[in-house]
Amino acid sequence: MTLQVAVGYSENSDRVMELLEKVAQDFYNDPSFKPDLVAEPKAPGIDRVRGNEVDYLMLVKVRPGRQHDVARELRRRIKICFEANKIKAGVPAMVFAGQTETEK
Repeated sequence: MTLQVAVGYSENSDRVMELLEKVAQDFYNDPSFKPDLVAEPKAPGIDRVRGNEVDYLMLVKVRPGRQHDVARELRRRIKICFEANKIKAGVPAMVFAGQTETEK
């Protein structure tokens, strides 16, 4: 299972990676979720940069049928961690579509 975590472009990448690794380690060591995991979750780094956000990748190997519960709990923990450490979420770039006077 892969999770993409969108963070504001101005956030320190090393700090974000450190926090994601901590969340992954804490989650892996949680006895209530350990049976759902096949391997320790990893946060290998930046997956994509776009507009005002940077997407970080988290890889989690889970037992069949458990991916949705695991993903929800991981997202919740990441949000709590980021709020506590004042890490801003990414804001997608805005795209405006319309017609010019000559196209009507």
